[in-house]
Amino acid sequence: MINYFIHRTKQALLNSKSLPFYLYSASSEQNLQNIVFTKPILIFIVNGTKEICSTETILCRSSEFIFLSDHKLLTVRNIPQQNEYMAFILEFECEDFIGIPAAQQSDITYIQGKVGIELQEELDQFVTISAWASKSILAHRRHEILRLLYELGYKNIARLGTQSFLGNKIHDFFIQSQFQNITSKKICDLLFMSESTLRRKLRQEKQSIKEIKANAQLGHGLHLLQTTEFSIQNIAEQCGYQTHSRFTENFKNRFGLTPKKLRKTKNIV
Repeated sequence: MINYFIHRTKQALLNSKSLPFYLYSASSEQNLQNIVFTKPILIFIVNGTKEICSTETILCRSSEFIFLSDHKLLTVRNIPQQNEYMAFILEFECEDFIGIPAAQQSDITYIQGKVGIELQEELDQFVTISAWASKSILAHRRHEILRLLYELGYKNIARLGTQSFLGNKIHDFFIQSQFQNITSKKICDLLFMSESTLRRKLRQEKQSIKEIKANAQLGHGLHLLQTTEFSIQNIAEQCGYQTHSRFTENFKNRFGLTPKKLRKTKNIV
């Protein structure tokens, strides 16, 4: 059934590159440092192994999933099995967690488990409707996935809902605008708040506009390298860099390898 799910997912991506999920694929090992997950994220390992290192080392193998809260500066290894690593990626919004009962334990940063038939069917339905569904329908289906995980025994799922609500909004503003003309004043106008309120709320989330922009630029660049065949020059421009060389320098400083080297590890999905 996993093969059928991947076939359907690849077909959906062939028909439309603008979908609310992603496939990451690699033919050789990828080693990336300082990865920032800005939103809660479900990663279904279809083939190979993902190793995530922070305060502990987490291994997620084929047919397993890991659900991460927003995380800062993780080291990640994507390890192929029989010359292929493949992962299905689905991001969640903080609103998706509304109504999911919260467990008492408060120090959970991830959950991990096997992808059983129930979760696989739920993800397959999400892929099936994604080409035509509205944002509200997709949000409803993401909520259903969370509810299913809760009913399957992952009672801490609500604890993974991000607390960086404002930071995520600003992160999305930068990407949607391709990093053009997004000033502090523009952000305040979009959020209907004063600059002093914006600064205060960001301090509460332990973030700054500069940090959010840098994470958005490099995270988006990493995503485009993994999921498109755009040239590195084109990706640099989409991420708000004026020169290819500056993008390459910042990318290597953050992730530990150049965009060109990462691109060489990637399979075409």
